[in-house]
Amino acid sequence: SAIPPGRQHPIRILIKPVAQVRQFRMFRDVQSSGQRVPILRIHFRQMQSVRQQSARHSPLSGVFIMAAVQALRANGIKLIFIYSTVSQLGYMVLAVAAGGALGYAGGMLHLINHVFFKDLLFLICGAVMFATHRDSLDDLGGIGRKMPFTLCMFAIAGLSVVGVPPTSGFSSKWLIYHALMQAGQPFLALLSLVGSVLTLAYIAKFLHAAFLGQPAPDLDDVHEAPGVMRVPMGILAAGCVLTGIFPGLALMPVNSVLMEYGLAPLNVGLSGVLSGPGAWNATGMFVMMALAFLAGQGITEYTPSVELTAQE
Repeated sequence: SAIPPGRQHPIRILIKPVAQVRQFRMFRDVQSSGQRVPILRIHFRQMQSVRQQSARHSPLSGVFIMAAVQALRANGIKLIFIYSTVSQLGYMVLAVAAGGALGYAGGMLHLINHVFFKDLLFLICGAVMFATHRDSLDDLGGIGRKMPFTLCMFAIAGLSVVGVPPTSGFSSKWLIYHALMQAGQPFLALLSLVGSVLTLAYIAKFLHAAFLGQPAPDLDDVHEAPGVMRVPMGILAAGCVLTGIFPGLALMPVNSVLMEYGLAPLNVGLSGVLSGPGAWNATGMFVMMALAFLAGQGITEYTPSVELTAQE
C-alpha cells in the first residue's frame, strides 16, 4: 500500500537504527564533545530516538518475524545469518519501543549478547566455507564428523541466538518479554516468542543440512578449521557462556547508564536481575542444570547393564 505523505516507509525506519547500531563497538570509548564517553551511553541516546520513531510505526513490530522467515527460506551459508541479524536487531527495536528501564536494559543487553553469538556464527560460516569451499547448504552434509570443534561452537552459538539457558541470549530475551508485558503488549510478547521458535527452526535447518546426515562424497578430504580460526571461535563461545551464567557482567554497566539518564535502576547482581519484573537467577539455574547432568551421568555409569537374551 502507498505510504502517506510525510511518513517514511517502516522498513526505512528499521534500516536507519540498524545502520547506526552496526557502528557501535561495545567495549571502546569514543570522542564526543571533547570528552571520553562510554559507547553504551551513546547507544542509549540513539535508543531514545529509535523509540520515538518506532512508536509511530506499528508495522515495524513484525519485521523480526519476516526476517526470521526469510532466514528459514534461505540456503546461502552467510545469507541465513544476515537475515538472522535483521531479526535480532528487530528484538532490540521492539525492546526500545516497549520503553521503561526494563525495555532499555533488555535492548542494550541483547545488543551486547548479539556481539558474541552472531560474530561467532559468522566465524563458523567462514570456517565451513574455508574447509569445504562451498557457500550453499545444498552442497553440504555430514561435516560434523570431520569438524567436531566447529560443530560444538555452532551448538553454543545456536543455543544463544535461540535463547536457551545457560547461554547469553536467554537473559536478554527474558527481559524483553517482561518489558513488553509490563508495557501492556501481550500480543507483541507472544509474537516475540513466535520469533524464537522460527529462530530455532533455521538453526536446526543449518545444523541438519551442514553438520548432520551422510557426508557428501566430494567432501571426504574436509578437515577441521586451523588453529588461527578456532581460537577466536573459542573466545566468543566462552563469552556466550560466561555472560549467560553471569548476566550481571553486562547488566551492571547497562544499569549505570540507566541511572545516569534518570531511569529507576534495576536491582542487578552477578546472577542477573534480583527482584521485580524480569527477575532471573541465571547462576542458580546453571548450578541446578549442572547438578542434574552430573547426577544423570552418575546414574548411567554406576547402573549395572542388563543383557537381554533371546529365549527359545
